[in-house]
Amino acid sequence: EDKTGMVKILNDQFKSVVVKDNGVVPELGTINVNMEFNMNECMSESKILKILTEMNVNKSCGADGVRPIVLKNAASGVLEPLKIIFYMSLMSGVIPKQWKEANISPIYKDGSRTDPANYRPVSLTSVVSKILERLIREEIMKHLVTNRLISNAQHGFVPQKSCVSNLLETVDYITYNINQGGQVDMIYLDFSKAFDKVSHDKLIFKLKKYGLHDMIVNWTKSWLTDRVQRVGIGGEYSSWEPVSSGVPQGSVLGPILFVIFINDLPESLSCMRKLYADDMKMGRKIECASDCHKLQEDLDKVSKWANDWQTVFNIKKCHVLRFGKRNTIFNYVLDGHLLDDSFLERDLGVLFSDDLKWEHQVAKAVRSANSKLAQIKNSFECLDPEIVRPLYLALVRPHLEYAVQVWSPYFQKDIDALESVQERATKLPPRLRKKNYHARLNDFNLTTLETRRLRGDLIQFYKQKKGIEEIRWEVEPRCLPREISSKLRRPSNFYKEKTAPGSLKSRENFFINRVLPNWNKLPKNVRDANSVNEFKAGVDKQIHLKK
Repeated sequence: EDKTGMVKILNDQFKSVVVKDNGVVPELGTINVNMEFNMNECMSESKILKILTEMNVNKSCGADGVRPIVLKNAASGVLEPLKIIFYMSLMSGVIPKQWKEANISPIYKDGSRTDPANYRPVSLTSVVSKILERLIREEIMKHLVTNRLISNAQHGFVPQKSCVSNLLETVDYITYNINQGGQVDMIYLDFSKAFDKVSHDKLIFKLKKYGLHDMIVNWTKSWLTDRVQRVGIGGEYSSWEPVSSGVPQGSVLGPILFVIFINDLPESLSCMRKLYADDMKMGRKIECASDCHKLQEDLDKVSKWANDWQTVFNIKKCHVLRFGKRNTIFNYVLDGHLLDDSFLERDLGVLFSDDLKWEHQVAKAVRSANSKLAQIKNSFECLDPEIVRPLYLALVRPHLEYAVQVWSPYFQKDIDALESVQERATKLPPRLRKKNYHARLNDFNLTTLETRRLRGDLIQFYKQKKGIEEIRWEVEPRCLPREISSKLRRPSNFYKEKTAPGSLKSRENFFINRVLPNWNKLPKNVRDANSVNEFKAGVDKQIHLKK
């Protein structure tokens, strides 16, 4: 209840994690690519106007007090002045003091709510600054993507990648290898306060190495220098404190700057590795002890990288998960600490168990969804379908479908557990309780969750086929030739991956083997849809879905 004390404690915590650069610049390979940069193209009036008119007026303002709704409503009037300010700022490398001020909103992560270390600082920065940050980020991303400078292992904050692509590639690797009778050791790493501990000097060094234009490098250096922040809770603020390291969480530029900072880490490793920003895992198929030693060698490289670039691990949250037959047990060591074995690991919000059954993830999803459903039931007197439906779609169903392409259940008990939440939701209106489930779905204009998962699989695969999302499979999927797709009918398992007798259910029911039979049954005109929305409409007609 003491907000003054709370903001001070949290402010002290956030300023305690900063890192002081040691003045040592590690070696980094030369990248012979220079950024092509056109100032007029970067700051065209059409781009600035587009950002202004698309602003979310519900977003918070920064410490300067300029609100998005003001800029959006006055877009035509502020367009020219903003263009001049942005042009002068980028040309000179000088940034207004107010753009370097951030109100910090502490966001709870996990663990004890009374421990200030369990909160992360989200910066509420100047909305005006964010417009210029978006313009600069677009130029940086174009340079990185055009020259293929971003590691294929990185799935965070980059085009055509996502949490789902990261997790699908991970499960593909694990199930493909253990289905052949092998063992896969996965090491889950946790960087401690990764965004807050980025050395500014080392980051600027990397920006130059990756060939960014001098003007953008100088502007970014100024943007990072002399920043200050204060913690705010319920209108109570702490004192201003300097920020000497890190990239602001909640800013527009922060994520892509961190991606550049960590980009060289996975490139030196020989094992399978995946990242989503600072979330990292690495693994290898284990056939003998030497494979364990190779994985340990890669872990040593990761440790050296962290020491060289002044980042640290939270060893207590770094674990080993062993999948498949445990023929070889090896003790992995990070920074002199023995890593604990785990049977259950949370990976980008999805619970992985060492047997690759998804009952823990299903239970978590059901528990979270039921909690939200109870809140709806207890908060509203009127529970007509017109009230319940939008609340259910916004607050409940997302828990049942987050990244479900990765963990789609194949045991009937898990399928029923998920469906039971929607069954209860459709029973909230008193006048519908005596109707059967499918009649209630009709009144709610909904379909079963199982049907939605089928639809979601097809949409995910369409995005990959069209290059909207990029996924690198262990074995490239085999699709039915389009010219005979509408004529040939085969058993549904004909186009699945060929698996040996006794194949694991986790592989048989993996996304690719699950989606291909249904994909190959789609008519050619549906598979050839020109947009995601057109494809969705075609699929809806095929499986009789209602939107």
